[in-house]
Amino acid sequence: LWRSKTVRPTEGTFLAGGYEIFFRETVPPQEVIYKGTILLIHGQSFSSSTWLENSTMQVFSAAGYRCLAFDMPGCGKTGGPTVSDSKKAEIIPLAMHALELETVIFFS
Repeated sequence: LWRSKTVRPTEGTFLAGGYEIFFRETVPPQEVIYKGTILLIHGQSFSSSTWLENSTMQVFSAAGYRCLAFDMPGCGKTGGPTVSDSKKAEIIPLAMHALELETVIFFS
């Protein structure tokens, strides 16, 4: 199941809080029933690539979940200085709005 060859990550950027933020996305294969959207939030020492390298996004998408992971400012492929934890907390709902997400499962 988790080695599904039809789960392929895509990449993009969106604007939120004055930042151009890089994100990665995986979606369920067509033959799998959609179960919801998971928003993966990385810690201080990681980035969105961590979720791909550990196959987290691929496993969840193979099981029916759309997965989105973005790089906080100053991390991974999102430029700018690193931001405080309180600023990160402000960016999450802005990111959800920019990505047109209403209901998600948070995973960190």
